[in-house]
Amino acid sequence: MLGMARSRSSFSPRRLPMGVWLVVLLAAWPLVVLAAGGNLGVQAAAAGKAPSQPTKQLILATYGDSSDIDKWDDVLKGFTARYPEYTVKVEETVFDQYPSKIVTQIATGNAPDVFLTWAQYKPKWVTEGLLLDVTDRWEKSEILTGTKFYPAAVDSVRYRGRLYGVPYDFNSMVWFVNRTLLEEAGVPVPPDNWTVEEMRTVSRKTLDPVKGINGPGIPIDWGWGPNIQWYHNWTGHEWLDETRTKVLVNDPKAIDMFNWFLKARQDLTLPPGKAKGDFFAGFQSMWEGWFSYMNLIWDAFKKARGSNPLDFTLKPYPAGPSGQHNFAQGHMWAIAATCKRPDDAWKLAEWLAGPEGQAALNRHKIAPPVILDEQLWRSYLDFLPESKQREVVAFVHLKLYGGTGYARNFQYWPTFAEMNDIMIKHIQAIFQMGKSPANELTMAQEELEAILRKK
Repeated sequence: MLGMARSRSSFSPRRLPMGVWLVVLLAAWPLVVLAAGGNLGVQAAAAGKAPSQPTKQLILATYGDSSDIDKWDDVLKGFTARYPEYTVKVEETVFDQYPSKIVTQIATGNAPDVFLTWAQYKPKWVTEGLLLDVTDRWEKSEILTGTKFYPAAVDSVRYRGRLYGVPYDFNSMVWFVNRTLLEEAGVPVPPDNWTVEEMRTVSRKTLDPVKGINGPGIPIDWGWGPNIQWYHNWTGHEWLDETRTKVLVNDPKAIDMFNWFLKARQDLTLPPGKAKGDFFAGFQSMWEGWFSYMNLIWDAFKKARGSNPLDFTLKPYPAGPSGQHNFAQGHMWAIAATCKRPDDAWKLAEWLAGPEGQAALNRHKIAPPVILDEQLWRSYLDFLPESKQREVVAFVHLKLYGGTGYARNFQYWPTFAEMNDIMIKHIQAIFQMGKSPANELTMAQEELEAILRKK
């Protein structure tokens, strides 16, 4: 699963508090179907005749610990059943050491055949020539071109118009709204096209210092991709322009955004020490978090009030002056550019992203589906009551990933990490030290421009 838990995103762990089906008409859904074709039937045809005994071993690398090995072995039984000429060995590395180990293995000619590539490393590894361009292979693949991927999930493996992997998982930030708290305060649940002003009003009406009920807080008071998505919704651009050659962080519209949240702070959050708990504990009216946290939230909501569990609903980001999209990202399976047997490696990557691989990953809740498949999503959400499953599925397919398409895949760039550290420093100065947004963003502008000049 992609999210804060076990650091499946690149974000600060503090965003996790210490802590999709309606039958959808396919004609109403703008899918990425790269070519016509079947799915499981195609995979069966693709298998062809194979020797009865394994003759080749493939290495699949991911991060984790020994407790995951049995799950991965079970997932990969489907691949070796489909292609009995192969065995697959899974190499797991602890989270903190995983990226550097992959780079070292590629540099020394010992790269695994297929390896997990995190969203934030994709542009750097592509720019450094580490990843195999699989565009032509994808376009010729009957398995992948017959699979109904979400558009944003395909975008997550693309860099500068080329494909460098296959989707592993995809996750979006959403707004979780505590429906119970709003009902108790007599406040209607906001519509999907709500605005920041409506968000402020809902928060103000549900704040309760006596009961310790808090608001959503300041969603731009940290860095990373979510802050950049707020920039985009408010100003129409990110920290950098689309070419990644011009810094735009001190745009007057950006300064206005920071000033707006400073003025709205008293309506969005209680004074320090007044809140009696976080969103998971049922003391926060709204919260911006990963979609994949839903199981954690549901478990917490069932316990928060004993026999009277809390209820939540999902919303997109509140609309800013320039748009309304949610931050989203996806990790991918990739192959090294120097791979000595790319055809074999591609067969494994292709299977993992296809319907059989998706089903196997879903069986162990390793990753949420990245394809339109009602059965898979119902299985993924089997911890929810059926009525809540239908509600969530409708949101995912008609609004978040399909239909309206609120989820916007974020494309990192090679110097993102360095720039992110700078932005966090200045954002903290604004919200924690009371510094002027205009002054701090001007200094940030200069420091980010210096990084661009070094390229």
